Amino acid sequence: TGALVAIDRALGRLARHLSCTNLELWFGGDPAAERTLEQLSWARRPCPQDMLLVARRFDSRVDLDRMQRSFYLTMGDSDLV
Repeated sequence: TGALVAIDRALGRLARHLSCTNLELWFGGDPAAERTLEQLSWARRPCPQDMLLVARRFDSRVDLDRMQRSFYLTMGDSDLV
């Protein structure tokens, strides 16, 4: 919670400095973070892109279900193929 509050404040200062009118954030499935962000006046909106998480394995020892549940993704990860 403390980290999200600090990030929210820093983003607000930077956005004002750069005259930004919108801030967007994308993250997947963290209910505690979502509650904190809602308390900080962030609003949930549908994702404007059709982004999907896809995972493939080349080693049968890799548990894809576990891996997908434990990954933390950001918008910057969307260009990784």
